[in-house]
Amino acid sequence: MKPEKEKLDTNTLMKVVNKALSLFDRLLIKFGA
Repeated sequence: MKPEKEKLDTNTLMKVVNKALSLFDRLLIKFGA
């Protein structure tokens, strides 16, 4: 059960990171950097 939870946490973390990167990219485009 422990490895499953770790896997789930990693998945969630990656989703959050990807979302943050997407927002960051949009901000860069918006400010023309």
